[in-house]
Amino acid sequence: MTTTALCDHEVIVINGQGDQNRAVMGELIAERARSRGCVGMGHRPSRPRHRRSPGNRVRRLGPRCQPGRPLQGRPRKIDVPVAVGGVVCAPGDLVVAALQDAKQPLRLSEVARHASLHVATVQRILGVLLDRGYAARIGDTYTAGPAALAVAHAFMVTNPLSVLAQPTLQQLAANTGFTASMYVRVENSRVLIARVESEHPLSYILPVGERLPLYLGGAGKTILAHLGAEELETILAGIGDVPLAGGGTLRKDELPAQLDKIRSDGFAVSVSERLFGIVSVTAPVRAADGTLVAVLGVTGPTDALDDAQIAHLIPEVRRAATTLGARVPVTG
Repeated sequence: MTTTALCDHEVIVINGQGDQNRAVMGELIAERARSRGCVGMGHRPSRPRHRRSPGNRVRRLGPRCQPGRPLQGRPRKIDVPVAVGGVVCAPGDLVVAALQDAKQPLRLSEVARHASLHVATVQRILGVLLDRGYAARIGDTYTAGPAALAVAHAFMVTNPLSVLAQPTLQQLAANTGFTASMYVRVENSRVLIARVESEHPLSYILPVGERLPLYLGGAGKTILAHLGAEELETILAGIGDVPLAGGGTLRKDELPAQLDKIRSDGFAVSVSERLFGIVSVTAPVRAADGTLVAVLGVTGPTDALDDAQIAHLIPEVRRAATTLGARVPVTG
């Protein structure tokens, strides 16, 4: 239908959805399009490249190959996965992400819906993931597999930040008497990568690897406070007014002022934001070149932390963050 509707000097653009398991352009289609005056065929989104498909005279257009939002002037390549939702990735990445974000086992149709892929495509991908241990099957549902634990373990024992964090957090927990934690940013969330419990037990268990939002809690806001203006604007655009655990609401128009204060103070204090009755004091961990690499902090119950104790914790947390940052290798 598309080729019959072509006019002279038009271009066909194909959205391949990042799927490398099927052909989206064949020689017969290309030759038929050329005979009707088509001057180029390519994947979406694309820009012209002076390269022709083998065996015919139709130029092939290379997809924009940049993860994230579409910006002008970025590199473009040929024969690589195309952008899905603005991010360059293969379909398998979407399935892994769906399993990773799930809080319970998912049926095949649910995985497909979360990944925005066809059920047949997801079924093929899950077959590969099951063979490699990155997915597990329980009855007619799927979860992340045990191989994911091996990847997490490799990060914890080889990544310099993770290795250096443990003794720092142990010392901070011993000095303050409160639970010490460290978070890093992963996409638009924060992930707990290390935690040392203290003599003041918390009313909840937060396992290492848990993903939490950036807009609630001192650690997340500290990360937001150190983002560039354009990136911060993009993230805030997807946030509305947020109910707080202690009552009330965090209004979207209040958040920029809070981030400015965190940026100028060099620390953040959060009281009953994500969980009721919980206080946190956090500070940014910067490498020697000033790059934010993590957020470090202590957490305790509100009945054990009054204003005077919070004021005492702030220099302890900032000192630990500065000491750790000085030891983190500079990237690049």
